[in-house]
Amino acid sequence: MALPERAYQRDDEVDAALRALGDGSLDRLVLSSALLFAEAERRTCTENDPGILMGMIGWGRPIRYLREVMRPKGWLREDGCQWRQTERGFPILSSSVTV
Repeated sequence: MALPERAYQRDDEVDAALRALGDGSLDRLVLSSALLFAEAERRTCTENDPGILMGMIGWGRPIRYLREVMRPKGWLREDGCQWRQTERGFPILSSSVTV
């Protein structure tokens, strides 16, 4: 299913779009919590870790968090494609940037 590209500017628009994607189970709190979890995990890295580890943790931990939180809400993990998808047919992507 191709989703239309759209930039949401108002909080109510964002909330409505997330509810529509997640059958009411996906919201900004879930997404922001996933990012906070990932950042807390990234901050455990030290100069003694391999240079790539911080980026890998920043990418992988939000995916893990979302899977752990959303599975009890009926979401399924799908690993059979290039982009990790939900059973609802759209991927949730994670990207990390070190500034």
